[in-house]
Amino acid sequence: MDIWVRSKVLFWGSLVGHLEKYDNGYRFTYDSKNLSGESVRPISLSFSLF
Repeated sequence: MDIWVRSKVLFWGSLVGHLEKYDNGYRFTYDSKNLSGESVRPISLSFSLF
């Protein structure tokens, strides 16, 4: 399974993760620095991909 595209995902200017496109679909991976904050809240990944 090869990565075709890897893109940064920013939320209000801060890196929250990476979106990777594979030949069989997509995968979102959270950035580890943003998983350990007190004010961190989950975000909805229900957005359309163009």
